[in-house]
Parts: sequence; structure tokens; C-alpha cells
Amino acid sequence: MLRQIDIITDEAEVAKRMLKMMIGMLETRCKFCGSDNVVKNGKSRKGVQNWLCRGCGKAFVDNRALPMSFLRLIDHPFSD
Repeated sequence: MLRQIDIITDEAEVAKRMLKMMIGMLETRCKFCGSDNVVKNGKSRKGVQNWLCRGCGKAFVDNRALPMSFLRLIDHPFSD
């Protein structure tokens, strides 16, 4: 019975760590200086959110907001 409780506790700890990591991935950070002190700065013509870093003063677009169709495919040495 104690072993089952230990396994459940371990699984809960892993789930907590994974959740914390996913929440961290959702936070927008400056791509230049890494600061989390960023504010929304309007939207582009295509409707993508612009951000302004209060740490370094640079404006940027969070690349996670871009559709996958904008990504360029590169020749990979392992591709067919």
C-alpha cells in the first residue's frame, strides 16, 4: 500500500513539474534580452500580436504566433 502511495506521489510531482514547464513556455519573453517585462504593442496588418520590451526597448513578434506556413523548409542532411 505504501509503495502505491509513493508512486502516486511521484506521478503528481512529475505532473506539477510538467505543468510548471508548460506555463513557462506560454509566457512571452523578449527574444533579444530574455526579459519577461514585455507589453503588447498593437498588431501587425496580418493580425499578429506585436510586443515591446521594457527592458531593452526593442519591439518584436512572438514567433509562436506565426502560422506554420510561414516557416521555410531547409534541406536537411537526413531527409529523403
